[in-house]
Amino acid sequence: MSLGTPRRPVTLAQVAAEAGVSSATVHRVLNSAPHVPPRTADQVNRAIARLGRGAPIPRRMHDQTTATVLLRCPQPMDEHVGPLVSAAADVLERSGWPVWLSVGEHVDVAGGPGILDPRRGVAGALFVQPSQTCHSLLATRPSGLPAVVVDPRRAPPAGVTSVVADHREAGRLVARHVLGRGHRRVALLGGTCEGLMYARRMDGLMSELNPAGATVSVVPAHLQLLTSTLDHGREVARWVLEQRTPPTALICLDDRLAAGAMQAAAELDLSVPDDLVVTGFGDYELSRATVPRLTTVQQPLEALGRLGATLLIDQLARRRVPLGETQVPVELVARGSSAGPDRGAAVVPA
Repeated sequence: MSLGTPRRPVTLAQVAAEAGVSSATVHRVLNSAPHVPPRTADQVNRAIARLGRGAPIPRRMHDQTTATVLLRCPQPMDEHVGPLVSAAADVLERSGWPVWLSVGEHVDVAGGPGILDPRRGVAGALFVQPSQTCHSLLATRPSGLPAVVVDPRRAPPAGVTSVVADHREAGRLVARHVLGRGHRRVALLGGTCEGLMYARRMDGLMSELNPAGATVSVVPAHLQLLTSTLDHGREVARWVLEQRTPPTALICLDDRLAAGAMQAAAELDLSVPDDLVVTGFGDYELSRATVPRLTTVQQPLEALGRLGATLLIDQLARRRVPLGETQVPVELVARGSSAGPDRGAAVVPA
């Protein structure tokens, strides 16, 4: 009697699709992570039961005896971080590496330097948008322990491999796009937001706006933005647009700020794009929900996660990988919020 072909293992992506959740959520349930709603955990466990033999089984990482990869992200699993973590986890899993997923703001109070001790079974670590605590872990990790940083908010320790989007080019693309439509009175929203990506976007923007002789509105200190929210974008945009000589273009360093700016324009009876051009960064789902839809820069989130995981796998296999920073290209997505004749800017159609 033939036993047939052995059943292929069920992947996290398949469990996620069956449960109607993300791969990262499946990881959290399997690893008994805190703060998982009971209903969500039940969804995942029922999906595993339906998929039957070959599906992953729940496990607690401190009971594991096999080598694992720590995937740590001390940020909420939002529309920016979620795709990064899910893509990285899928690549690691498909390569055969068990993943210890540690995500959410709670992780910065869990564990210390010993969390990277190889005696605990940690073979390598992938950090997504690491915090100061994570940077300290990187700087004091055991000698030779493979580690990669994805989408850092600040420069990682010297000698650590990192993967980032080309934020300077993102700024240059938006500036060329706005200048190409004849705008020379510009306001930048989000220029004081903290972090590596905001600083680099600003560098890219100013490298194009200054030589073109653009007038850039200065936002007063009491309205400077430290967070990227729709309400902050609306508040600052309204102040800027009520000045005696308002800008004709608002360049927002985040899609949420841009959506808030479009709200402010509507409140002031300004038509986008006829009276005012608005652009963002991120290409989040929100950018396709505004009216008109938002011109923005698409961030290669899944590509960043996949590349970070691939570089870590190469390190684990003792293959040579580039030290320092690897940049991933970005694309401008032109939509209705900046419609009009373009006299030279290269644009990727929406």
